[in-house]
Amino acid sequence: MPFMYASGSRGPCFIQLVSRIVTQCCLSRWKLSGRPAITDNHPPQHITTTNLAQQSRTTQLTLQQLSSFDNTHSIPHPGHDGLAHALWHALLRTRLLFRPSTAHRSRRAQTTWLLPVSCLRLQWYLLQHQLTSRNSYTDNGGTTLGITGADFAILAGDTRSTSGYNINSRYTPKLFRIGGTGSDNEGAKIVLSVVGFAADGNALKERLDTVVKMYKYQHNKEMSVHACAQRLSHILYNKRFFPYYVHAILGGLDENGVGALYSYDPVGSYERESCRAAGAASSLITPFLDNQVNFKNQYDPDSGPGLEKVMKAPVLLDRQTVENLVSDSFSSAAERHIEVGDGLQMFVITKDGIEEKYTELKKD
Repeated sequence: MPFMYASGSRGPCFIQLVSRIVTQCCLSRWKLSGRPAITDNHPPQHITTTNLAQQSRTTQLTLQQLSSFDNTHSIPHPGHDGLAHALWHALLRTRLLFRPSTAHRSRRAQTTWLLPVSCLRLQWYLLQHQLTSRNSYTDNGGTTLGITGADFAILAGDTRSTSGYNINSRYTPKLFRIGGTGSDNEGAKIVLSVVGFAADGNALKERLDTVVKMYKYQHNKEMSVHACAQRLSHILYNKRFFPYYVHAILGGLDENGVGALYSYDPVGSYERESCRAAGAASSLITPFLDNQVNFKNQYDPDSGPGLEKVMKAPVLLDRQTVENLVSDSFSSAAERHIEVGDGLQMFVITKDGIEEKYTELKKD
């Protein structure tokens, strides 16, 4: 029964709810066993560690023991901060912890609070899952890339969604239209690709899409890809203390009709590039793009022998060549990386709009 935090959730409220449910179960069991009722400030005077243990197989723990037990049988001392502190006080408010009798306190001064172990173990089970699942991020695999040309920009991504060695879905898009009109973004000319934590990617896409559409309604014109890139940087930077766990690539056409591509880190640092790969197989695809798009380590064969060779100057590639490079990149990555595969989604951005293409990849 794992529990995980969603972004912006509040743990103590959840713990209070669970504690109240457990409390009702424990109190119902107490009444069915024929034991007297327990109140907040006036528990039965005859309840002690000894006779309570004799009446049932439930053992009592002291605060001193609770703070010194190992993780298998205890919950942390309220001096600990965070989730344990909230759980402890939730237990106090929901009557799972109660004071022993005055006579019992005087006889055993070190015993401050009594708590049935059966309740304690259940609460500790919940607490352990909260603490071990405290990491609010996960990597859902996949890879995206972008390449620009003289009058176009191409963004592509595979459709596999993974969690460890499990395949969650074979068709989870990582490319999204931004702007336009309606829920299907008709008429959009900007594309956002996100790879990493799928939930954060969807949240980031929704927020940027809303900003771009509101800009159009307020100013009666489309937001340029440069302005959208800067706005996306602000969105990511505003979340820098709890960032979106994604690597984003934004593509479109600039004011001159030339392909524009912007790559981002999770906290908003960005730059305009001619090509970029991100995600699980980025280390496999990036050297290929450097060589085939930026012409790194390529020399002019007519420039001379040995050290006299001159490197080729980068040039903008035509659309068909870029599409072939994208297809080859993902075909090779799917052969070498288990988090890449199933399908290749490709968005081609031109002055006429966005054209979508889909091809199959390896499914094993």
